[in-house]
Amino acid sequence: MDNLELLKSCEFIGSLNEEEQKLLIGNLTMVSYSKGERVVKYGEFVTHIIFVIEGFLKVHSDFRNKTVILDVCGSSAFPGLSSMIGSEKHAFDISSVDDSKLYLINIEIIRKLIEQNGQFARKLINYMNLKLLHYFEHNLIMLTQSNIHGRLANTIMYLSQSVFLNLKFDLLLSRKELSQFCNISRENVIKVLYEFDSEGLIKLNGQQVHVLNPEHLKHLARTC
Repeated sequence: MDNLELLKSCEFIGSLNEEEQKLLIGNLTMVSYSKGERVVKYGEFVTHIIFVIEGFLKVHSDFRNKTVILDVCGSSAFPGLSSMIGSEKHAFDISSVDDSKLYLINIEIIRKLIEQNGQFARKLINYMNLKLLHYFEHNLIMLTQSNIHGRLANTIMYLSQSVFLNLKFDLLLSRKELSQFCNISRENVIKVLYEFDSEGLIKLNGQQVHVLNPEHLKHLARTC
């Protein structure tokens, strides 16, 4: 699948008619970012939405000199979309976790398509709602109610199922970044990772994580 077909495979993009798709494609810019490079800076004016072609991005925010990672997104994702559609300025930072290739889509074109195509608008809202539900589940419930084992189990399963789409994956996130995603200390991230490894729940090999017992990790995420 080429890059444009990947974009068109997104449900709300696929709801555009031929003329609208041509308008969208005519307002695309392909860009590449290196690992660690800032893609979007908090407080800057919103000029484009982002579509990930290759690589992984993190959505993050700084509060009282502490960084919190709100999400990690891979191919076919629109990171930070919910905060861009109705806002003049970016509410979060977005950075590249590894070398990535993106489409930047003119925000005014998206707003115009929302106004003229009800099906597009409805499917776009559905997409954003799913992302908001994840935010509530991961950030507001899991990170405030779960203990450190439940938080890390939930995060490993989210990365496996929703980001890397595999039981075996290269983590890409440093231990510090993982702690920012789980909202637990770096030391506890390392401690619990090795506990999970010794208990046979996962297999660690450098940056590679192999989930061996997903059902038990899900159980920990629900009950701890």
